[in-house]
Amino acid sequence: MESRRVLSVVVWMIFSLGVAGCGESGQDAVARSTGTLTGEVQWSGTWPETGKLLLALFASPPWDPGWAPGPPSAYRYLEKGEGHAIAFALDNPPIAFGEYGALMIAWKDPQEPDPRKQMHVVSAYGTTVDELASAQSIVLEATRPDWVDLEMPPMTLFLSAADMRTHFPSL
Repeated sequence: MESRRVLSVVVWMIFSLGVAGCGESGQDAVARSTGTLTGEVQWSGTWPETGKLLLALFASPPWDPGWAPGPPSAYRYLEKGEGHAIAFALDNPPIAFGEYGALMIAWKDPQEPDPRKQMHVVSAYGTTVDELASAQSIVLEATRPDWVDLEMPPMTLFLSAADMRTHFPSL
């Protein structure tokens, strides 16, 4: 009888260790495949009275001659905050791993009927709006799934739609 009790305890311990071990290896087996982008942009001037500001991530930059029009990989509309800094996050839903050719902020012209001409770039990661071709790529991968504290180049905004169009030509 005593040997049966010892055997039961040993079997129970082996089973418990096996279950605990499976839980850890189960977590390791599920590799992460998405990431996030968070940061901020400084702005000056006057918030536009019409239109919206859009933060957008593109696999291929919209200013690239080979770009095929379509939706961005991720986007968020930006809201005017208390001060002259806007915090942003592209995290819900997370972004699939890969290389992205452009992270930009654009003013969406509400009076432009042609959707291909509605976007006016006001800030692009790693470059100026005058040098869009030299924008920096962002690569999300297992070794760097999250880019935090990204700083977009500062943007100067204008109250009127006419001034926004004058200072920031459409794509």
